[in-house]
Amino acid sequence: MKNSRKNIPNNRGQSLIEFAFVLPILVIMIGGVFEFGMLFMTNHIVQNACREGVRLAVVLPNLEDDDPRVISRIEELIPDAELFSAFEDGITNNGIYDCEVNDQVTVTISGTYNFNILNIIGIENIVLSIPTTMRYEGC
Repeated sequence: MKNSRKNIPNNRGQSLIEFAFVLPILVIMIGGVFEFGMLFMTNHIVQNACREGVRLAVVLPNLEDDDPRVISRIEELIPDAELFSAFEDGITNNGIYDCEVNDQVTVTISGTYNFNILNIIGIENIVLSIPTTMRYEGC
């Protein structure tokens, strides 16, 4: 009886090479999913802070450009983390000086989201600018 194990080719080396080719692509894909999830989470949190800031701004009497009351409210809602540090300096709002019926308040938060994992393939950062507008009710 002949031993059948001698006729089976050894494919372990081939599998290792194929895995070495596929691994970087797999890591970049998983990292991309993670990075875009973080981007969407950051956008959602900043957008919510912008909405809350404009809700406060529309009822404030004597609303000024870049009103510190609005900016401090938004800063309370944006987490104190490295991920959000670029958004702290980009908070603006317009002022209302001649209180008319259809005046609108716009609060804008701008900042740069820096990718960490996707830097490997050349994606460095994306600028987010989130404006929110509501009708002024402080007249």
